[in-house]
Amino acid sequence: MVIKIMTYTSLVSLLMMFCFTAHGQNKLTPVHLQGVVMPSQKTKLSFVESGLISQIIANGSVVNKGEMIALLDTSKAKIELAKSQAQVRSAASQFESAKHDRDKSARLVNDKVLSDIAMTEAEFSVSVAKENLLIAQAQLELVKQQLANCTISAPYTGAIIVKNFNQGEWVNAGDPIIELVNLEQLSLSIDIPPETRFNLQLGTQTRVYIQDQWVGVATVKTIFPTVEPTSGLLRVVWHIKAIDDHLLSGRYVSLDDWTSTKGL
Repeated sequence: MVIKIMTYTSLVSLLMMFCFTAHGQNKLTPVHLQGVVMPSQKTKLSFVESGLISQIIANGSVVNKGEMIALLDTSKAKIELAKSQAQVRSAASQFESAKHDRDKSARLVNDKVLSDIAMTEAEFSVSVAKENLLIAQAQLELVKQQLANCTISAPYTGAIIVKNFNQGEWVNAGDPIIELVNLEQLSLSIDIPPETRFNLQLGTQTRVYIQDQWVGVATVKTIFPTVEPTSGLLRVVWHIKAIDDHLLSGRYVSLDDWTSTKGL
């Protein structure tokens, strides 16, 4: 006899099915769970600079960690970068020239050609040139950071599920332009009757299937207390890990019977 119990989970807002088959008395009852795999992490991404969007990835795209998602127009930032690099080169040249003059003054002071005050002035010129170089270098790093801020890169492998702006549109700093879901942190949440729990515990693992294809491994992450006294259901959250690069987010899957799984 096969009994099916329909449950509702707030995590995915979808109906999930719990199925189990009795095989007689004094035996563990094989349990098979089914549900929709959902991402555990969502992130809204934005620029820290305002500007015109020159590139942006399409909605629904899958991106790898570090891959560019959106880019602001960098023409002005690149001009500032070139100016800052030139200022650093000029400041570095002046610093080297000041040190050369100081060394020359030191020799002349040693030969009694110049007075000691000339050496003091030469040392001061070196200090000023060094400070100017440090200021130019700091300005260059600031411009480099501003240029880097024109790019949004994926913080993890994921999928674009919301896109609020398009290429050619102006965006202000802090405006959420993209919502990214993590495809490497997936979960499956199902409510089950306590009497079917058996040896289900934290860390219990079993296989994940789509139809008859083995596509991943499920590990019990959390077992919540009774969801509601009237139903007596327990909520079990499984961490889902795909194998062979299967895309599982949003897919309807089945879990193998963990009471009889010998190995993964």
